[in-house]
Amino acid sequence: MANDNCSQERGRASGLGSERRELGAMKKTILLFVLLLAGCASSSVIKTIPDQVMVYKNDQLVGVTPYEFWDRDISGAETTLLLRKPGFQDKTAKIKKDVLYVHRIFCPPILALPWLFGYDSSYVYELTEKK
Repeated sequence: MANDNCSQERGRASGLGSERRELGAMKKTILLFVLLLAGCASSSVIKTIPDQVMVYKNDQLVGVTPYEFWDRDISGAETTLLLRKPGFQDKTAKIKKDVLYVHRIFCPPILALPWLFGYDSSYVYELTEKK
């Protein structure tokens, strides 16, 4: 009986070891995936003259200038923003991912190509007062 209990304990212990290894591998995979996604994002600061202009994307208010815009769209993507402030004419702003991100050249090609280009670091738009 004592030998049976010992062999059962050894079996459980070896099972726990393999579970820990699998859990460790899963954690590493998740971390790698999160890092890759974070590396795919591009951002830009939208500035306006005057400040405190409302920024809309797809008819949804997303912020007020100066506004940090970011997304994970692929290279070449174009985003249209509507800039609106009472007393000023609305302005449509288009930003495009067409700036080469040199640091991404060194990533494995299959990962880097869709996100090789990003936004300028900032865009400045001047609104015209209504007459």
